[in-house]
Amino acid sequence: MRPARAFYFLHFAALAALMPYLSIYFASRGLTGVEIGILASLVPLMTMLGAPFWTEVADATGRHKAVLVAVIGVVVLAALALSLATHIVTLGIFTALLAFHLAPSMPLLDHAVLEALGDRAHAYGRQRVWGALGWAISAPAAGWVTATFGLPWAFFLFLAVMPWVAIAASRVTYAPVTAAGTRRIGGGLALVLRDARWIPFLVTGFAGGVGLAMVVSFLPLHLRDLGGSLTVIGVAMAVPAISEIPFMVFGGALLAAVGPRRLLIVAVATMALRLLLSGVITDYVSVAAVQILHGPSFAVLWIAGVSYARELAPRGSRAVAQGLFTAVTGGLGSFAGSILGGATYDAWGGAATFLVAAAFMALAAVLLAAWRPVPAVAQEATAKG
Repeated sequence: MRPARAFYFLHFAALAALMPYLSIYFASRGLTGVEIGILASLVPLMTMLGAPFWTEVADATGRHKAVLVAVIGVVVLAALALSLATHIVTLGIFTALLAFHLAPSMPLLDHAVLEALGDRAHAYGRQRVWGALGWAISAPAAGWVTATFGLPWAFFLFLAVMPWVAIAASRVTYAPVTAAGTRRIGGGLALVLRDARWIPFLVTGFAGGVGLAMVVSFLPLHLRDLGGSLTVIGVAMAVPAISEIPFMVFGGALLAAVGPRRLLIVAVATMALRLLLSGVITDYVSVAAVQILHGPSFAVLWIAGVSYARELAPRGSRAVAQGLFTAVTGGLGSFAGSILGGATYDAWGGAATFLVAAAFMALAAVLLAAWRPVPAVAQEATAKG
């Protein structure tokens, strides 16, 4: 598990150095709020496409490690090109290229970890916690570096760390896939989607993605508008990672006690509270402190979602199941959140952006609590009848 832990740590350390500053970087290029929202929306849009595509390729060919190392190599080249781009068109092209190849990295690694754990899959959080540690350490350090030396250093830090991520990826062990090469690309995704239990599950992931997009894309701008410096923004982006740690460590016990479906609903409701407080509080220090609710909201949603995706997926399609969850949560949901956030931020500012998102998340939590998914056994009986 050491290569996987190193991957989680380094991968999230690299992301913490760059992703929180992309919206500010775009703003420094003279882009409007709508233009920033469009570029920000490219990341989840490409995630929605890239995650299921590359994970399906990996499942169908059985070459999970080769796909993982290759996509990371493209990510490095795309980030370098993005750091040199100045026009909105080239900024958009390289942002899309980076996101399309970054998207499958986590579901591919999560698949390797879950397969290695086997019956102990509930211990996934104890491996994934290394990602939270990487983000928690990197975010404030990156904030200080960018505040001292300038925004380009966000790219320099990212490019310095990502080659080490590729090295860690090359040492991750994948379980043998006996069914590799026995089906066409696309067949695994179709097999997964036949199970109707995925509908409420993916709706939950979509809601979580909308809420997370609001935080990732517009919290830095909101903190800046409230008077926070780049250093404050860096610290604020470290708070969520720190709050993840206890929930990652004890996530298995939470799953056993509450169950994945109920845990997913609680996570969405907590996300609504986090967004509400971020919108009504006017002091940037307090807004930063509120981000501690990331742990019981998105971190819990992710732990339960990864576990539930593996539970629902047929053998031979488990990587693409993780890719589908990532596509809807970090892809479709984040895409919708970025577009909605860009429009509301331009029209009414950061506070209103978070209040609108909070209302959406609260409604989603109520609807999900009222939704009663059909058990798999009942589905099969209905189909046969």
